[in-house]
Amino acid sequence: MVPMAIPDILTRGTHPLTLAAFSGLAWFRWLLASLALAFSSGQSVAAHDDPVPASCAAFLGHWAGQWSQGFYGTQYIDVTSVSPQCVATLAYRPTEAPASKTYQVPIRDGVIEFGCNVPGSTCRIEIANGALRFTYTETSGFVNIGTFLKKEGLQ
Repeated sequence: MVPMAIPDILTRGTHPLTLAAFSGLAWFRWLLASLALAFSSGQSVAAHDDPVPASCAAFLGHWAGQWSQGFYGTQYIDVTSVSPQCVATLAYRPTEAPASKTYQVPIRDGVIEFGCNVPGSTCRIEIANGALRFTYTETSGFVNIGTFLKKEGLQ
């Protein structure tokens, strides 16, 4: 099979992979691995001195949760800062170990949304009933939802 370039999450870089390597939940597992490589933590949770809109500040914190499909165990999302312009600095950790990178993503109308690893797929993060709800959707119709609860301090 001819290798194809699979876009990296957020960075829009590419990684050569074969299409045969992925099917069903394999795409989602690759997403988790890509997020783990793409995000990191290590900063204290803090807002900037200027007022941060409450709908954006609600994302601040360390969140732990699980996905509705797949047996990945507890995963972690750390939102370590939010600017007055509603730009969040976040890290994704599939384990308790610190991640290696952080990313800045905009919060619009109480939602963080960006393109995921599969062309046309989306990752959407929002606050619902006090929990961080992470929805991963592929154009094929595959959907996986993670529910994350706020924790005190880094895990």
